[in-house]
Amino acid sequence: MTKDSPHTVAGAAAALGQFPRTAFPIDPQREPSKIMVEVCQAQSQSQCRNGLPDESRWILGPLPIIVRHAEVSVMHDQKPAIAKNTNFELSSSEGKLLIRYVPPVNLTIGSGRRAAHAVRLVRSVLKRLPNCRLEVANNTISVDVLNVSAPYVSEALRLADEKLDLFSREKLTAKDVEKLLGITALERQRWTKDGRLPHSGTVSFKRGKTVVQLATYLRETIFAFWSQPELIKRWREIDTAKHAT
Repeated sequence: MTKDSPHTVAGAAAALGQFPRTAFPIDPQREPSKIMVEVCQAQSQSQCRNGLPDESRWILGPLPIIVRHAEVSVMHDQKPAIAKNTNFELSSSEGKLLIRYVPPVNLTIGSGRRAAHAVRLVRSVLKRLPNCRLEVANNTISVDVLNVSAPYVSEALRLADEKLDLFSREKLTAKDVEKLLGITALERQRWTKDGRLPHSGTVSFKRGKTVVQLATYLRETIFAFWSQPELIKRWREIDTAKHAT
């Protein structure tokens, strides 16, 4: 993956003044409201694990970042309305940097469990920012940061994005696919065997003395089928017609 790829975190966005939008609309899977608020203690940035120069304090303007699974947009103090079709949202108000992350549907595939995991990954990085206040509710994380250098924030978002990228590339198990697509084990096995449901490989494990092999699937593949429920319906109609003859 090259440095200039749209799938990397790079400073090119600031120079272009453009931020790419995700390919799919946001439709995060909501769970029962659970609100958690944290306040991070102030600390010297030089004491942090990835200390960065603090000459450049946060000012209004775009941060030099592009994120892979979380789009960035920067707004000004005047009515910082949240733009649609964005995941990572940045704004500035009363000297504070405001960060908001909503897991995109192409990452969660409509799963509340996957959305919650994505939020936990982002939180695990952003909670290290000094002078910050975090709030998690309905699989959305909001962070208020005071007096933190732009390069430091950029590095934190880069690390968060790396975690999200690793999560996005994790292969889905047979059980994951059955639950996400709402199909039976028999349907998944049949469609995998005849090639309608492409798999990316297999995993094996021992059950007693027997070695069991199960297919694994790419997130992108399953999201494509999840986005087309009419296709699953059509496959079922075809299978029913075959068994009837």
